[in-house]
Amino acid sequence: MPISTLAHSYQSELPMTNEVIVVTPLEILVVAAPAIVLGYLGNSRLGIRRAIIGCIIFVCLWFLSLTPTLDKAVTVLLVVALGFCSGLFFPLAKRKAPSGPIRFRYCPNCSSRLESRQIDGNMLDACPSCDFVHWNNPITVGVIVIPSGDGIVLVKRGNPPKKGMWALPGGFGNPNECPHNTAVREALEETSLVVEIDRLLTVMGTPDCNQTIVFYLAKPVNESPVADSDALEAKVFPLDALPEIAFETHAQIIAEWARSRSAKNS
Repeated sequence: MPISTLAHSYQSELPMTNEVIVVTPLEILVVAAPAIVLGYLGNSRLGIRRAIIGCIIFVCLWFLSLTPTLDKAVTVLLVVALGFCSGLFFPLAKRKAPSGPIRFRYCPNCSSRLESRQIDGNMLDACPSCDFVHWNNPITVGVIVIPSGDGIVLVKRGNPPKKGMWALPGGFGNPNECPHNTAVREALEETSLVVEIDRLLTVMGTPDCNQTIVFYLAKPVNESPVADSDALEAKVFPLDALPEIAFETHAQIIAEWARSRSAKNS
């Protein structure tokens, strides 16, 4: 047998070593990008269940349009799964809480997108599919002035807004909780002091953040405050050596109460 024929016969018996590209980079990009976006939206707006349904529909449409081989189909499914998980657990998916007033975008009853509608002379977000209306009623906040000796009890805030600054003890009301109970509870949670309400000081509105703040005066206490809950510190400050107060409304109430106290003592 000639050498050339032998060499040709030997090469024909060797296994193929060239790898076959099942999915091109462009195809990977085409299937991965929508999966990543759906994963991101699943952790923010759509919800995971809707995002998964969207992925399934996308994969089915892709299969129907291209009729891929088994190897290609398996590869595409893996790419879609990895892309979806990447979008779902990517740090950017955990969106920063929006600042400013809370605004509903979707109906909590039927998930329809809300639309602006004039109701009783006000532009409100309402659902076009059911009777839900976001009335945007103000949130009630209970705040308390706690006299102690010649000063008052203040807490250093542990959460935004104004984290690290000093303010009066107070917070949002729990469901079905009266404002005076809110003020007493917040005093206990933030200063570890059990207080009694002496009288109502005033009620103020804050249109910029849609809150109604109810200020109370507590009966004087002799115990030392101890920070708890979301307060970093709790301390008694003399009225003539107050720190910078976090909120203008708190500073205003402290000043008015201090003036009335001085006039009463004089």
